[in-house]
Amino acid sequence: MNECIEEVERQLLTLAKEKYQHTTKIAKVLGVNQSTISRKIRNLGVE
Repeated sequence: MNECIEEVERQLLTLAKEKYQHTTKIAKVLGVNQSTISRKIRNLGVE
């Protein structure tokens, strides 16, 4: 189950990063803290 969640998060963040480029904008759109986005991008290996 955790692997599925990680894969969905990875796909979501990859698409969001392509569209919005900056973690502050991604965080605002998703309604979460910018540090959460930065941490997840780093931990999930999103480039």
